[in-house]
Amino acid sequence: HALAYYERFAKQRANDAAVQDELASAYFRIGVITEMLESLEKALPHYEQARELQQRLVAQQPHDAARLE
Repeated sequence: HALAYYERFAKQRANDAAVQDELASAYFRIGVITEMLESLEKALPHYEQARELQQRLVAQQPHDAARLE
């Protein structure tokens, strides 16, 4: 159920700039759940999406300590 929730959230909010941090977290959670239920191989694309979003957010706020963490 959690996987379905996060997948819906990611699809519905993919272009919403106001929730990009939450979206990155959702992709990470999708990766974790996919890895647990299926395999790391199937989870990697979700982890990659989370990483790419986080990198963009860091680039926008390179001095934000919370963002860097």
